[in-house]
Amino acid sequence: MNKLLTTLENFIKDFVDLTTQENGDFGHFPFQFFTVTKDNKLEIGALALGGDVISCFKYFSLAVIQDAKQVFMSLDYPGNEHIPQDFVAVFYYHKKRIDVVAIPYDTATGKRSPIVYRSPILDDIKQTLKDVLNGKIK
Repeated sequence: MNKLLTTLENFIKDFVDLTTQENGDFGHFPFQFFTVTKDNKLEIGALALGGDVISCFKYFSLAVIQDAKQVFMSLDYPGNEHIPQDFVAVFYYHKKRIDVVAIPYDTATGKRSPIVYRSPILDDIKQTLKDVLNGKIK
């Protein structure tokens, strides 16, 4: 197994960067997309799809359908009623399971808040990803 990406924590630590964006605020872009294939090869990519979350979910789903051992993806989301700060949602597929966590951050400073493991917005995001994976959303 590729030792570079063995855990969700490693992916977050090594690849979820917050940088100054064109508007001067901190954010996460381009989105990161890594796959450990069924042949234990590491495929690394960046998704710069202009905020098109469904297209990002389609890339994630394709990797899952192709029997990837692990898939990691990070997408930036605006704050909402459940997580008031902007946050990076990190998706992790392994052992036929999908996990989603959020890393809230301050857009003015880039300072991260503790990881959120459970939230209604994460449940909604995960369900949308599953709907894309299952062909309910094209």
